[in-house]
Amino acid sequence: MQRANVYIDGFNLFYGALKGQPSLKWLDLTAFGRALLLPDQKLHRVRYFTARVGGRAVDPHLPQRQDTYLRAVASLPEVSIHEGYFQTKPARLPLASSPAHTPEIVEVLRTEEKGSDVNLATHLLLDAFREDAEVAVVVSDDYDLKEPLRVVSSALGRTLGVASPRRSPRLGRAVEASFYRPVHEATLRECQLPATVEADGGVISRPADWSSEKK
Repeated sequence: MQRANVYIDGFNLFYGALKGQPSLKWLDLTAFGRALLLPDQKLHRVRYFTARVGGRAVDPHLPQRQDTYLRAVASLPEVSIHEGYFQTKPARLPLASSPAHTPEIVEVLRTEEKGSDVNLATHLLLDAFREDAEVAVVVSDDYDLKEPLRVVSSALGRTLGVASPRRSPRLGRAVEASFYRPVHEATLRECQLPATVEADGGVISRPADWSSEKK
């Protein structure tokens, strides 16, 4: 059996497959990682890349739900969490409704997630150099990852799998991945954590808002 590491771009997975589907968000990353492998592969570790979100006026409980989830998945022996950060800065942009010839410029606050793709590429390459596993599966369709994926496959000789949250084979084809997996809703639904998880010396419960199909 080949050892396999799974690298999950958390925000790419969220916006590609989980947004607007709360009942899928209590995702068991170990079960999900195993579901992406071929029959002759055995899960070695899962690296999950994300960043802590801030509270928003429309959803002030968002950070609490995320923290609950991260504590739950951190209890899984195969899973490690790698955090980037959010950067908020002012930006001057034209209003969408303003005429093209005389656009009205307004100042807005733009929030961007930083670090996750770099962190993923770094650990992907470092694990490959250290021969931590024979197989690397990357859950993302972020084209910025093309070069580190290509290096891991062609230069370092690892078996490379790509799982696309948006079900687009573009990245997998670009890096000539050994195998490709679209992330299906059925797979996500089958790979949910139990309603309660023992962690941190106590019990962590699935957020109530994640029990039904709400936004």
